[in-house]
Amino acid sequence: MNSQDSFYANDFVYKGKPLFVEFPIKAADTPEVIGKRIVKIANKYMLFVAQDKILHVSEDSGKVTFEGVNGYQLIKKIEVQKYDPNAKQIDCCNNNGDFVTIMSGVPVTYTTDPTTGEVTIGD
Repeated sequence: MNSQDSFYANDFVYKGKPLFVEFPIKAADTPEVIGKRIVKIANKYMLFVAQDKILHVSEDSGKVTFEGVNGYQLIKKIEVQKYDPNAKQIDCCNNNGDFVTIMSGVPVTYTTDPTTGEVTIGD
């Protein structure tokens, strides 16, 4: 796209690069606790990596929402992954760990009615 933001548009940045947020989940955690932890870690990650807030991250009753800060940002895919130490079998007796997708999210789709101009939100 036509963004002049240096985080996206310079010789050293691959456009469309993935962002990732790693967070721990403990056995006694509730969805609200996990959501608040994700928001805190995501905001800290953006500060360290981008030196600026590049996403709005919010939590409401355990539901975490990621939103772009400008019209040039597009979220194409979101995956929640978990580390599985036995994900890949090397041979008969050894396994190699890898991250496996446990939940996949797609962005919200906005549709505009051509006659009324009303915008509706779908999945």
